[in-house]
Amino acid sequence: MLSEWEKIDGIGYLWSPDLYGRKRKYLGPVHGFTGNVIPLIEGRELLGNRTYEDICSKVIETVVNTATTNEKHANWVAVFEESDRTKTPNLVQHCHGAPGIVTALSKLPRGIDTRFDQCLEKGGELTWHAGALRKGSNLCHGTAGNGYAFLKLYQRTKNDLWLERARVFAMNAIDQCRLSKELYHQGRYTLWTGDLGTAVYLWDCIKGDANFPTIDVF
Repeated sequence: MLSEWEKIDGIGYLWSPDLYGRKRKYLGPVHGFTGNVIPLIEGRELLGNRTYEDICSKVIETVVNTATTNEKHANWVAVFEESDRTKTPNLVQHCHGAPGIVTALSKLPRGIDTRFDQCLEKGGELTWHAGALRKGSNLCHGTAGNGYAFLKLYQRTKNDLWLERARVFAMNAIDQCRLSKELYHQGRYTLWTGDLGTAVYLWDCIKGDANFPTIDVF
């Protein structure tokens, strides 16, 4: 995987996975760059210090240079296109956008690059500003998945504000789950897009943990 990491001048390092018959540079944890980085972070003890430090440097460079930021917020496009680096990101969910970037990369060391640290917190601010998602309470593209960005930032910064925000999102997720059952007269019994993922998120909010399924625990 490391041998296929492509250097892009002025941006950093990305992969071009072949998905659905097309090679595209996805950024998020579900299909792209951030998802590939997760096992590199989790497997740091197998890589050696020098290799891990090099990975951290490349990841941080890429995240900073692909972010769209202002004074308060940061977000990332779903797919990076070299031909159009001015494309505006329009998704704020775990699979594509700031919440997934924050959740997947929060274990990278603090203090290496203040721009990276600020990008993650700005991504959290954008997630809070966007509010609960219309797509439901689920992990993949719902309120619970977004709320994990706050739990991750709480663990990273030790700032109670992020835990408070995570718990606010938890209340929204509960309301969404109840409303969905009233409308459709049944629950959704799946981890990623159903009630199981929401339940895991609620439990982590109670404990103040951030054990995102398939990233932190299997």
